[in-house]
Amino acid sequence: MNKIIRQVRDLDLIEKELNSNHAGVFAFISNEQICQFAATYVYLNKNVYVFINETEELHFNIRLNSEGSFTIIKHKHLSRVKKEEFIPIYSLFSISITGILKNLTEQKIIDDVTNSYLLKYGKKTEELKNKISSPVKIILIDTQEIQAFEETGG
Repeated sequence: MNKIIRQVRDLDLIEKELNSNHAGVFAFISNEQICQFAATYVYLNKNVYVFINETEELHFNIRLNSEGSFTIIKHKHLSRVKKEEFIPIYSLFSISITGILKNLTEQKIIDDVTNSYLLKYGKKTEELKNKISSPVKIILIDTQEIQAFEETGG
């Protein structure tokens, strides 16, 4: 199996992908174990905001001020590159963000993130906004590092 991995450094492309995707994998360490789960998110002001239902047990396992990560993976349309000496079977674009987990406390940021979430996921009425925002906890991943890669293999 052949594989070509290329690091992506174009921040505009990375941010475009982060804003257009709808879900990713949120990971953190709790009680000496790695916890991972699929989550919806908003990318805003160079940070990721993950939305967690406060009624789920997972909510109690998150340790604030510890490290966490968020990753998205997008299947890309295959394109032939003349340099490749093989026929590619898959093409992926992945972005991983690592940073410190924080709870949102400032109401203006909470409102901005909630409005961005509602615009992204299509809930536009005030009644639905209130239903979404009340039982949900928003976790900020205060970005320390963003890495993006394109991988083609076959």
